[in-house]
Amino acid sequence: MSSPELGYAQFRSQVEKFNEEAEPYSFCKAIKGGCCSPDIVIQVEDGAWIKDAVQNGDISQDTVERAIKRAKNPQVDRCPFLGEQNECTIYENRPLVCIAHGNGGYPLDPDKTRAILRGSTEDIAPKELGVFSCENCAPLIDGEERLPAEIVRKSTIIRIEVEAVGPFTSMRDFILEELPQS
Repeated sequence: MSSPELGYAQFRSQVEKFNEEAEPYSFCKAIKGGCCSPDIVIQVEDGAWIKDAVQNGDISQDTVERAIKRAKNPQVDRCPFLGEQNECTIYENRPLVCIAHGNGGYPLDPDKTRAILRGSTEDIAPKELGVFSCENCAPLIDGEERLPAEIVRKSTIIRIEVEAVGPFTSMRDFILEELPQS
């Protein structure tokens, strides 16, 4: 499942498919926009994907102009692409880190991480995971839940892949430097 070997579009498709499969186990507790930082780090390929969506008309110029205005405002502490109701205005074209959001993190115990990656079938409690996608949702997780090993394995692999492939830029910098301003 290596993104450099697959190419961005195919890897993106796999991340989207996994995200659908993992939905019943998602850590996201629907705190709309609560985790959407203006400075999330996105892959350059994510930026190219968004620019293509703008050029194809899949993301409106009004959305782009609003995002640019918000990105320029240092008072805005949420992603510039969030709408008035904290909804993602580029949801179908959001970056990989956003797609994978809410699907867990690495086990705290490195031995458990290695076991999971080697095919362990032992379910894992959320409290055994050290990296949550969202600080706002983590406290709302029921400590008694168990996550299937396959979900944790796929989530770990995706997080490694998403975090390992660069170069990167911040969402705010991408908006201000790469999107067409009127």
